[in-house]
Amino acid sequence: MSRAIETVAVVGRDAPVWIAAAALHRAVGKAGVKVQVVELPSLLSPVDVYAALPSIRGLHQLLGLDDPMVLAAADGVPVVGQRFSNWSGAAPPFVHGHDDSPPPGG
Repeated sequence: MSRAIETVAVVGRDAPVWIAAAALHRAVGKAGVKVQVVELPSLLSPVDVYAALPSIRGLHQLLGLDDPMVLAAADGVPVVGQRFSNWSGAAPPFVHGHDDSPPPGG
């Protein structure tokens, strides 16, 4: 079996399946490989959010996307950390920082 791969299927749900498919398409699409998505039913509710680390900028660059445009289209806001509190009941709250500098506007 030495036939070339013609099609790749990506199975998943919500944003991760589409991000994976876009990255694969960008990586192998020029070689003629087709990427097909099988999207499973969403598990998201209206209050769910996606947190993306600053390293997402690298993925956006790979896909040829403009970071500010993606934030605007997704109605997103830049975040440089997450606050965790009361996980153990006794520990004080802490912030897990994701970046070295604050976003524009503080």
